This record gives sequence, C-alpha cells and structure tokens, in this order.
Amino acid sequence: AGGLRPHSYATLFALMACTGLRISEALALTCGDVDLDSGMLTVRAGKRGRMRLIPLHPTALPPMRDYADGRERRCGPPGDGDAFFRTDRSDRVSCSAASSTFIVLRRQLGWTAAGRTRAPRMHDLRHRMVVRRIQAWHAQGADVDRKIAVLATYLGHVEVRDVYWYMSAVPELLGIIADRFQGFAAHLPAGGP
Repeated sequence: AGGLRPHSYATLFALMACTGLRISEALALTCGDVDLDSGMLTVRAGKRGRMRLIPLHPTALPPMRDYADGRERRCGPPGDGDAFFRTDRSDRVSCSAASSTFIVLRRQLGWTAAGRTRAPRMHDLRHRMVVRRIQAWHAQGADVDRKIAVLATYLGHVEVRDVYWYMSAVPELLGIIADRFQGFAAHLPAGGP
C-alpha cells in the first residue's frame, strides 16, 4: 500500500484492456515509447519483431499520466530506455510477476472458470477488447469487413484472417453473424440466389 506497485499493475492491466496489447508488448514499452503528449505508443517488441504505432484514446491519457507522474515522484526522472512499467523494488515488471499478480487479483475478484473452458488469463484482456470493438461496430451498423483490416493492423496481425478467428471463436459474435445472415437470407428470392 502506498507504493508504486498497485499503480503499475492497475495501469498495465487497464492499458492492455483498452488497447489490446499483448502482455509482452506492454512490458517491453520503454519511457521513450510512451508519448503522452501526442497520445501515441510505439510498440517495438511486437509479434515476430514487428513495430507499430498505437494511438491512445483520450480517456486513457489521464490515468497513464497519473502513473507516469507517480513513477517519476517515486523513482526519479526516467531515461528513454527505462522500462515504463516498474515497481519500487524492480526496474522492470516481468511477465511472471504480472501473471502472478493477475492470478491474485482474479481470485480476489472471484473470476473463476465457472461457465468457461478455463479461468480468465491476462491475454483475455486483448480478446475482450477485440470482441467489444467488433460488437460496437455491428451495433453502429458499420461495415465491419472494411474495418477489420484496420483492426488487424492495430493489433499487430499480419493476416486479416487472424482477426476473423474471433468471429467463429466467440459466441456473442457468432450470434451477431447468424442474425445478419438470417436478415440477408430473408431477402433472397424463393429457391435461392
């Protein structure tokens, strides 16, 4: 209590949830990669070593700034190459420490495997962001097929088909697709196309 650790993990998990960053990408962020003036992250440690830019939503900036300010107050001015996520005792949050902390928080929140194939994982924060984004596009009547390529780039996927996996793997999205297909099929001439 009162240390940097709770703020570091709250900011880390919130950032993953709102951007869909992989845990490895979030933990590899340096202070030089986090530009809170322009609201842009530079992900240098993407899958297969790919780099990409991640714009932050304006609502993500105040909590990120609060964390950065608290980090500087407790640890001094950071260098560009210093890890963005750290604690009072460690100059870099490790994946194993983040995973252990997530498991403790998951238990405290009562997140279990009940009704699921497994207990929630950190990577599920990424999946949840993608599913929510696609659901929102469907609710807005957006042309999801046109937006998927942008989402794939944002997530660091090379193939657009990697994002389409969510459509078949997530019941909520499969239900939306089934409803849309029924609407389409209802307008077909009798006897088929």
